[in-house]
Amino acid sequence: MKNAEKRRGKNVSGKTSCTVGRKRKGMSFSEVCDALCKPYGYVRQVQARLDLPWLDREGYDETYVAFLKSVVALRTFGVSFDDISEILETEKKILRLLHVDTINSSQTWFLDFCGVQEAADGDRLLLTRYNLSQAVTDDGVQFHLDFGTRGAELFSGAEMGEDVQRLMALYTRQVEGIRQRVRTEEPVLRDALQWATRVFRENG
Repeated sequence: MKNAEKRRGKNVSGKTSCTVGRKRKGMSFSEVCDALCKPYGYVRQVQARLDLPWLDREGYDETYVAFLKSVVALRTFGVSFDDISEILETEKKILRLLHVDTINSSQTWFLDFCGVQEAADGDRLLLTRYNLSQAVTDDGVQFHLDFGTRGAELFSGAEMGEDVQRLMALYTRQVEGIRQRVRTEEPVLRDALQWATRVFRENG
C-alpha cells in the first residue's frame, strides 16, 4: 500500500509530496480541478476508478485534462464508471495491437491524442481520440511501425488483423450502449438546466 502511494506521488500520511526543487511541466492538480470545475475528491475518484497515473509532481498536460473532461461529461450523462472503464480498456487493447503504445514510453501514451478538438468524427475512438483512419484501410489493418523493443510476434499479420476486428466489434457495441445512455439523459439534463435558469433567476 505504501509503495503504491509513493508511485502516485503521495507520502504515507496521505498528503501530496513536496515538489520543491523540481519544476512542474504541466498543470498542478489544483489547476486540473479548477479546469474541470470539480472538487479534489471527485477527480481523485476518477483517477482511481480508471487506474490513471497521478502526475502531481510532473504536472498534467492538456491531453490528460481533455481526457478527464470527456469522463466528466459522460458521468454527467449518467454513464457508469464501469462502462467508461470497459471501453477505455478496449480502446487501449486496440491501440496496443496497432503498436501505438510503442511510439513513446510515457505511462500516459494512450492519452496522447486526447487534445484533438472533439467533433462528430466516426474515425476517432471515443475516449482516446485516436484516428483509426491512420491504421485501418479498406483492405484491412495497416499496422504502425513498431518503434519499441519487442520479441517475435506471436501472431501473423492476418491473425492480428482479425483480433483488431473482433475488438472493434466489441468497441462498437460499447459505444452504442453509451450513445443510447447519453440520448436518454439529454432531455433530462435539458429540463434540469431550464428549471435551474427559471428558478434561480426568479429567486435571484
